[in-house]
Amino acid sequence: MAEQVTCPQCGGTGEQVWQEAHPCPGCGGSGGWWESVWDGDDYREEFVPCGACGGQGSTLEPTHGPCTYCNGQGWVYARPGTPAQMGCLALPLGLVLLWWVLG
Repeated sequence: MAEQVTCPQCGGTGEQVWQEAHPCPGCGGSGGWWESVWDGDDYREEFVPCGACGGQGSTLEPTHGPCTYCNGQGWVYARPGTPAQMGCLALPLGLVLLWWVLG
């Protein structure tokens, strides 16, 4: 018979946090803007990187959602007497890597 144990992925909170890229509010996603600069004889255009995103055009913001390992419950079922809990890590292309976390 299986027993309930704390989810090894979220630590029992039932929530996971990740970061998503969003267009920078300072530059609108362009990474900066062009300014006309007088160099003594003529004007020239110079690209000025945005200070908010460092010229990247996007900022990372934390996003919260339910844990995908325990479906937001905060616990999973495990067989009693097992010396470790099994964890998983999602990899690209739908591969799953399993490992044993010593209890």
